[in-house]
Amino acid sequence: MRALHAHRLPPAFAPLALAAALACSDTPPAAPAAPPAALDAALPVVVADTALPRPGADSARPALAPRAAAVGRTAVAVSPPIQLGTLGGPHSQAFGINSLGHIVGRSTTATNPFRFHAFLWTPERGMVDLGTLGGDFSDATDISDAGQVVGSSLTESGNHHAFLWSEGDGMADLGTLGGCCSGATAINAHGHVVGGSLTAEGANHAFIWTPEAGMRDLGTLGGFSGARDINDAGVIVGASFTPEGRVLAVRWTPDGRLEELGGLDGELEGWSSGANAVNEAGEIAGETSPPGSGTVYGFRWLQSTGFELLQTLGGCCTQPRAINDAGDIVGSSQDPSQNERGVMWRPGAPLLLFELLPGDAGSGTFALNNHGQVVGHSGAVVPRAVLWTVRTDPDGAPVVDRLHAVVLPPGVIPGLSGVWLRVRLTDPGDAGPWDWTIDWGDGAVHTTQNVQRNGEFAFLRAAPYTTGGPHTITVTATDPGGLTSAPATTSGQ
Repeated sequence: MRALHAHRLPPAFAPLALAAALACSDTPPAAPAAPPAALDAALPVVVADTALPRPGADSARPALAPRAAAVGRTAVAVSPPIQLGTLGGPHSQAFGINSLGHIVGRSTTATNPFRFHAFLWTPERGMVDLGTLGGDFSDATDISDAGQVVGSSLTESGNHHAFLWSEGDGMADLGTLGGCCSGATAINAHGHVVGGSLTAEGANHAFIWTPEAGMRDLGTLGGFSGARDINDAGVIVGASFTPEGRVLAVRWTPDGRLEELGGLDGELEGWSSGANAVNEAGEIAGETSPPGSGTVYGFRWLQSTGFELLQTLGGCCTQPRAINDAGDIVGSSQDPSQNERGVMWRPGAPLLLFELLPGDAGSGTFALNNHGQVVGHSGAVVPRAVLWTVRTDPDGAPVVDRLHAVVLPPGVIPGLSGVWLRVRLTDPGDAGPWDWTIDWGDGAVHTTQNVQRNGEFAFLRAAPYTTGGPHTITVTATDPGGLTSAPATTSGQ
């Protein structure tokens, strides 16, 4: 599953921002081929076959279907905002999140409370400063499930350049299209990066960067252009000016063709538009504005139906920024007093308003993943990066993934044999405990009760296999409300 994230033109292009023309003020990653040293000794371990069975157990709690787009879902729980902290300064904002719940954005630092540094936040490490390309500013806009981060940073020469950051390699300069400045907005699962760059002639053009070919100009409709998102199939969305000065939502197909989004006609004829996000099904979210009105509306676009305007809070500006694979969209909408609030649009459901931190008057949401985790900021004057979790029914069931089994023949590790099973549990909005059922694939089934662990941990089955493999191991988890995960499987040899 690709990351689902913020889509903003980087600060380097504020004078050229396409948004200004609109008049507005998860396939989980594969487990490693072998476990880390000492069977990931740092992971918590639960011994599966010492637990008591749960009488009558799972027959009354059928497993739910895997996550999928659904109509008519209702939110059953939205968590209060969780502060992610700062890098020592007063301000922070979150702009991207991947399927693992790892978050990127920017924060002021203790040494300079007026300049931002890009950050990476994880539940295990908290907020980590990603540094810069030599200047005193950086801004992270997206993160892939592989942990690659993109954004823009000031260089030693004082120009903004797009960057790609990865653990161990640090921040790498992606260059430009010949001009002084560039900025990256999105990255997909293949490590392909999109954004905008100045050309040698001083025009802002959309680009795609790949490890194989470097940075390539995506072209325009005749004026400036900018790319804001890319999905794993290679569909890129953004906006471009026409020679007449009108800005239009566009997409670039995987074979490189530049297309206007169809359907901006009828009552919307003559409106300007910009595409901000695309999911794996090709659904697009963005914004559109009538000529000369000063009002910006959000839209959802489908190939089959064209543009659909989204509900607003009654103010003059609504900006969808990200869309997940269920069609949920997050962004911001102004209320009648022009206070910006973070909102979610869900197919078949009312507009969802996110709670503020105590004392705040405004908020913004910029990114979400397929597990209902949403990031952005609370606070209009002093923004602070926050995480919300939207739990839905049936999508509020636990998710079990990242399974990896290692069979331990006697003697490989002194005194230990059996099966070591690494798992990951994600259950937005639920603190557990969870009941687990593990079918080891050889007739042994363990029901492990009241396990408080979430995130990544391991089950240990002390008894070795007595029959030849491979054995298909099937795992489910049930939360206190009775919702059961879709079965997750792996192979134990």
